[in-house]
Amino acid sequence: MKFLDRMNLKIFSVIMVILSIITLFFAFDIINDFEFLSFLKDDNCKYIVLVVSIFLIIAGIKSLFFSDSKEDISDGVLLENPNGKLYITKESIISMIEADVKSYSEVLNQNVKIGFNEEKDLFVELELVVEKEKSIKDLSSRLQSSIKTAVKKSSDIDIKNIDIKIKNIQDEGIKK
Repeated sequence: MKFLDRMNLKIFSVIMVILSIITLFFAFDIINDFEFLSFLKDDNCKYIVLVVSIFLIIAGIKSLFFSDSKEDISDGVLLENPNGKLYITKESIISMIEADVKSYSEVLNQNVKIGFNEEKDLFVELELVVEKEKSIKDLSSRLQSSIKTAVKKSSDIDIKNIDIKIKNIQDEGIKK
């Protein structure tokens, strides 16, 4: 959750807690200065106000003091251990993959995209321009294995799937 959203939630929670407490005070004659709130003095209304106010107070206190344990990992991966948390951004993972792909002389150009599926598994999409007269099947197999190993070794992240798309095949002298 972004900072502004969290701040709005905190302010709203404080307002709701204060309004709920004031409403309870009016309903149970602790404060009775305002006649326009006289409908709160009805016995049936008191119980409804009591239940709603208690619910709002508990919800307000929960949102003020207890944060949601789910982290937003849409821009990366959150790893936790007993000593703390490690957040690895998508850009970092892409840099790891690009560095590994650059070590292959057969690859003339690359475009790396990563994402997460519904089960929070990491997947990679590689778009490559490769040299003419090289074994594409062999290259793709070596790349997939090498990328999985490099990312696992440096970040302890498992890649579920690596899809490779050969965008173009060019002479080896034309490097972009």
